[in-house]
Amino acid sequence: MLRQLLAEQQDPLSSKYHAWLSPEQFGEQFGASKEDIAAVTRWLESKGFEVNDVAPGRRTIEFSGKVGQIESAFQTRIHYYELNNERHTANGSDIYIPAALAPVVAGVASLSSFGPKPLHHVIGLQDSTLADFGSSVHALSPYDFATIYDVMPLWTEGYDGTGQSIAVIGESDIEMSDVAGFRAQFALPVNPPLLIVNGVDPGFQPGDQTESTLDVEWAGAVAKGATIKFVTSASTNATSGIALSAEYVVQNDTAKVVA
Repeated sequence: MLRQLLAEQQDPLSSKYHAWLSPEQFGEQFGASKEDIAAVTRWLESKGFEVNDVAPGRRTIEFSGKVGQIESAFQTRIHYYELNNERHTANGSDIYIPAALAPVVAGVASLSSFGPKPLHHVIGLQDSTLADFGSSVHALSPYDFATIYDVMPLWTEGYDGTGQSIAVIGESDIEMSDVAGFRAQFALPVNPPLLIVNGVDPGFQPGDQTESTLDVEWAGAVAKGATIKFVTSASTNATSGIALSAEYVVQNDTAKVVA
């Protein structure tokens, strides 16, 4: 039924075209029953875990605990692993799910500190304006981007994202002054992003900060009138901040578009 609804929501001829569901509506139609949620919650608490949140969509339960509790409850061992001179933690074997909960529990989303890595590549730093580089640099501006993807006519007609929201997910703080400088450099309207910290503030994380700054800047470069909502979460020993931020955006209906 879910696959059918997803197809109908994208079909212009369907009565359900773009009839999006709220997290609560999704939970009522496709989430676990309240009885099943209660049973899983009781089991987690009986093993000493703290249940932090039950998602409105009733598909996930966020919980926390100590290593010993994880090893005992899920009958696995947590080990240290070295990869590219970085130390990580992860379970060393498949986890155990009680037979009584198996019909409703697909598994644990993550028990490791392995997470996604920034995809950008820094080729150099320069404290100058674009005009200082001369003909040796080929830069891409928001206006180039708008021309390449035929967005310029939409700007001319007033369709620049005004009244819309875009959620950007991250796992680091960003300097708002960097975003302001980017917009000023390219004469984009003053439109500072909204910062949403999900739980513990992650602080500034090298690499991730640059990636998040680029995402925020360019999400607002073409949809220059849209409200950019930057959601950031601190990574834990079991789940990446990116995953936690994405979960927050979906379960709190933060924006209709996610970048």
